[in-house]
Amino acid sequence: MKMQILFWMKRLISCLLFVFFGTTVSGQQYKGVMSKPNKNGLALVKVSPEVLSASGGDLDHLRILDKMNTEVPYAVFLNNKEGFEVKPCTIISKNSSPGKNTSIIVEKYGKAEIDKLVLKIGNSSISKRYSISGSNDNKEWFGLVYDEEISDLNDENQTFVEREFSFPLNNYKYIRFDFSDKNSLPINVFSVSCLVPHLIESPLIELKGFSQKVMHDKKNKKTLLYINFKSPQIIDEIQFEITAPQMYLRDAKILANRTQTIKKRSENYLETLNQFSLNSKSQNHFRINPVFEKELIIEIENQDNPVLEIKKIKLLQKPIGIVADLEKNGVYTVVIDSNYVTPNYDIVNFNFNSENDLSQIVIEDLHHLTASESKESDMFWQKPWFLWVSIITGAVLIVYFALGLLKDLEKKD
Repeated sequence: MKMQILFWMKRLISCLLFVFFGTTVSGQQYKGVMSKPNKNGLALVKVSPEVLSASGGDLDHLRILDKMNTEVPYAVFLNNKEGFEVKPCTIISKNSSPGKNTSIIVEKYGKAEIDKLVLKIGNSSISKRYSISGSNDNKEWFGLVYDEEISDLNDENQTFVEREFSFPLNNYKYIRFDFSDKNSLPINVFSVSCLVPHLIESPLIELKGFSQKVMHDKKNKKTLLYINFKSPQIIDEIQFEITAPQMYLRDAKILANRTQTIKKRSENYLETLNQFSLNSKSQNHFRINPVFEKELIIEIENQDNPVLEIKKIKLLQKPIGIVADLEKNGVYTVVIDSNYVTPNYDIVNFNFNSENDLSQIVIEDLHHLTASESKESDMFWQKPWFLWVSIITGAVLIVYFALGLLKDLEKKD
């Protein structure tokens, strides 16, 4: 029995030491400083490709700290603005009842949900009351807008005006305008346009600083382009500038080196990440499934054709930022640690419409932490002295209770 107690004492102390050394091993750690905000409130911190690469392509590993080393909550911000495309609609009927009303039925463009139409109307000095309704079969109608007024239908510089009519968002196939003609003659509607909502993405960031090598595999009739970055980067789009031949259509794919273990033996293989076709009749700009890689291989199938003369390859990344509530002229640092897990901040539950309303902040002097800097940036429970105190306290308690148990056994013997 005594031997069993001593055995378990050793096991417990070993486990405590294992936990200590496991928690003191640091992951990849980086640190940078933020430019000072010029006002109080929400600010947009722009995340450069360098910062995104250091965080392993995942901003969950990033923390903002104030001068008191307290975490500042943030939310990821993708600056995609909502805009509208102007699409022509078809006027399928115009019916006037003299002295009563004019009905104009419009078939909208496509199947998109809309809440606006633009009417091109001949100049007039009169005003009109109108109602708007919607239908899916041009038979049964449902009200959208009732008895509104439109005026100011005169433009001194041209013979018509364009006026936007708003109504509740809907997906009706047909929209009907009923203009009242009780007090005046009908107005002349020349055409109708749909305002179809869509997202306007911010310009992509062109990645720099990668090396490129081209090899022509004549035996397998392929061209191989080797791309190498200094550190892994997220790539969202790839663009080719090809100068010759004049006509071509080639299958291509993006590959990455991988290693797998089969029966305790490591084997290297190539994984296909994306596929596309290079075509002389297109721009050869490809939005790909995002990849996070340091090295890539682009493989082009030449078959029996001459090789492509590729003047330039562009690799691009979607812009990304984080929004945080900061103080004017506040001192903030950014710490990246691969050991950090996903934070849970309230700010992620709110929407931010446009970067134009936010202060613009950048992260500067991003660098890999030395061992001494890493220790300074650790929270107190990550400090070696705290962990050692915890280990020693735990060991003393184990020994204390074990010795008490041994004494009790000796009394019984």
